[in-house]
Amino acid sequence: MEAVTGRTPQWMTLDVVTADTNGDLPTEIVGCIPAWLSGCLFRNGAGLYKVNGTNIRHFFDGFSVIHKFNVRDGQVTYRSSLLDTNTVAEAMGIKRLVPTKSGPKSIPDPCKSVFKGSQTYFAELPPERTDNTSVSVVEFADALYALTETATMNKIDRDSLKRTEMIDLSKIVSIHTGTAHPHFNPNGDMFTYGTSFDYRQAFNIVKIPRHLEGSNVQSMSDAEILASVPSRWQNYIAYNHSFGMSDRYFVLLDQPVTFNTKKFQISHVDMQGVAGTLVVKKGESLQFHVIDRQTSRRLPYTYETTSSFVFHFINCFEEDGFLVVDLVLYHKVDAILDLYLESLRKTDFVIPDAGSFARFVLPLNLENAPCDINLVGLCRTKATAVIDYDNPKVVSLTPDYLRPEKIVLELPRINYQKYAGKKYRFVYGSSVFSDCYRLVKVDLEEKTYKEWKQTQYYYPGEPIFVPAPDAVDEDDGVVMSPVLCETLEEPSFLLILDAKSFTELARAYIPRDVKMSMTFHGTFSDDTKSRNLFTSVDIHL
Repeated sequence: MEAVTGRTPQWMTLDVVTADTNGDLPTEIVGCIPAWLSGCLFRNGAGLYKVNGTNIRHFFDGFSVIHKFNVRDGQVTYRSSLLDTNTVAEAMGIKRLVPTKSGPKSIPDPCKSVFKGSQTYFAELPPERTDNTSVSVVEFADALYALTETATMNKIDRDSLKRTEMIDLSKIVSIHTGTAHPHFNPNGDMFTYGTSFDYRQAFNIVKIPRHLEGSNVQSMSDAEILASVPSRWQNYIAYNHSFGMSDRYFVLLDQPVTFNTKKFQISHVDMQGVAGTLVVKKGESLQFHVIDRQTSRRLPYTYETTSSFVFHFINCFEEDGFLVVDLVLYHKVDAILDLYLESLRKTDFVIPDAGSFARFVLPLNLENAPCDINLVGLCRTKATAVIDYDNPKVVSLTPDYLRPEKIVLELPRINYQKYAGKKYRFVYGSSVFSDCYRLVKVDLEEKTYKEWKQTQYYYPGEPIFVPAPDAVDEDDGVVMSPVLCETLEEPSFLLILDAKSFTELARAYIPRDVKMSMTFHGTFSDDTKSRNLFTSVDIHL
């Protein structure tokens, strides 16, 4: 595609007025929505990039706009609302506060407690730390939360989409950053991830138990760190957007994309985001750390592959003594730097190295295992794992891309309710920031894929799988994706596909004059299922 320098799609031109619809808007339905599909698709994204002359520099750092598609009786209404955070209020020159609640349990500043009595360069986090949460939205303990990569969680009212409460996990457990992609147990407990500036416990798994039904206990106050893994660098901690979880293991990455902890703590993490503190260590390996969920102990091996980068895990599962880790892999290690808005405009909103499906296979039983030979014994995979002869605690990995041409996708989703942490067959993804506008469904057994295409300058978003109530097969259900038109000449719409055939069932066009912003991640709240269990999961493991 020929680059068009300076082109700005309409979804980047929202202002404080057009970001809010001020109510539910009707949509025009084309096609037929399944009668069983009833609930709300909630979406979150960085939808506002300029306020009062202040320009946002990085794609991830825009102000959060929450969206809701309400599906009922074959009809759909649409609503959007700028998330009413302190950060937005300050940017607009309006000073106001909202309640901050972290429960009865709190901790002193982690830097002070960890380094008490010793000389240290660590400073307190700036009080101006952003409360903008613009990446994902999940359900937990019957409530809706907007999340990002900080320790802040904003509780959202389902009807108005306004904030009702702000929770700062760093006041409860010793973490400084968080993730927008938690995981959930079948009983509804949440597992999330956060980093600490103490490199000796840099990467942390945090458990937040779901409170019992009818209980007044605040779940957040019971958050606890289950396991910690050190960073391989003292002054740098790897950037991680997500982590993996199987039935028995957590998987954390130590990536060659890091942030400088000194710069991070002395900078004001405001509208310019943390991107300015990122340091890319080119040539350094991508490392996998595996934590046993039963013992909370890290396996005594380091698994690594060549220098590369990951935003999203897809799924992890155990099979015949191996841990299979599926993710979206970038060979261009500094891919995150391509998402500066200035760079995106120059490349027609196409990043040079699109992410592709990659499967790694990690052997778990390494006692007395031979060196310098491939230990992967699973059938139908080209992935390899070799113990380093000179360092037997290091296992070198190469991935299986399924197909020679690789399968380009991002924003991956699976049937999480039934197959999270288990062997599965299908993954759904979008071609965001590639030169081919499409959604894909990948068959991991047949190593084939199906696609839905749209004309140029329509942007299909993250595809969310919703299982049918009488589902038998893994792909019985629908896939829902917001599709944005670049200009206001044509309306944006909610797309509904039959998941099995990957053919179009219906579209719900929002009014032509409504600017819908780009969204990153979302969740479908199903009216037919209990909100206590798994209906809320924001997959990307």
